[in-house]
Amino acid sequence: MNEKVVVAAIVIIIASAIAVAVTASKFESYARFGDIDMKLEAVNDSHAVVTFVTEVRKENVEEFAIKAKIYDIQTDLLLNELEETFKSPESRFTAELTIPFEKTRDYKIVLYLQVGDRIYDSYRLTLRNLRNLVSEDMKLEASLVDSDFLLTSVKNGSVGFVARFYVESVKDYDVVARIKVLQADSNVLVGESWKNVTLQKGKTNIVSAEFEVPDDYNYVVKLDVWRNGKLVKSWADVLNLAPTKKLSKGEVEKEVDFEAEKFVTAVEPEYVPKSGGVPGFEVVFALMALAGVALWRKARR
Repeated sequence: MNEKVVVAAIVIIIASAIAVAVTASKFESYARFGDIDMKLEAVNDSHAVVTFVTEVRKENVEEFAIKAKIYDIQTDLLLNELEETFKSPESRFTAELTIPFEKTRDYKIVLYLQVGDRIYDSYRLTLRNLRNLVSEDMKLEASLVDSDFLLTSVKNGSVGFVARFYVESVKDYDVVARIKVLQADSNVLVGESWKNVTLQKGKTNIVSAEFEVPDDYNYVVKLDVWRNGKLVKSWADVLNLAPTKKLSKGEVEKEVDFEAEKFVTAVEPEYVPKSGGVPGFEVVFALMALAGVALWRKARR
């Protein structure tokens, strides 16, 4: 009899332990961050909007919140706090949290995964160099492949020339081009030209302007490209009208006379069609020549 009681007691204890374990596992909650990716949503002159994307893995948790604390990475000062609540019965849920950031700072972001007041997980990230992000209207996928200067005149102490920049573009852009001439030593603006230009993709676009400047000076000639009222690209080349020659011994500079008139080129169209003669004039001339020969032979007879 006692043995039966002991066996029954053991069975009851084991069954109770199993029931407690099953019940505990049934109601135990769990929540963790997966990897967190950062996705750029938008950017303008002052702000960048970034979305943080993560897969939350959880058990027995239907509603949870992601809280973000944002710190200045240099001063460690708390700049902002954000919180967003999510609800899903699934054990894997993709959560997204979108936050705008000023481009003038670098940031440390701490994300907390919370259910009520309980923090289940946390994740630290850094966000740097937002100032390097450029808005779409500030982009210009183009490159300078060559530049040259065509001298057109020399008179009364001045030199006329055409500055030409050869630009290749990945896309079609409607831009405003500014070509400016600066005296090399003083950076004084000597001349400038503004014009609307369409940069066509797949072609070498020539942007040019004509100037007249005092001779015996050196100049920096720049091409500035503007989009929507903003300077987005700048290239430069040097025009030396007062060159110097360096000698190897003692690195002494010797002035060299630069005779600009020897390099003057008349600006002509690339192709000029030749004008034709008066129709039929060649035939008349040939007949007159034959008649003259016939009269001469008759006179000799």
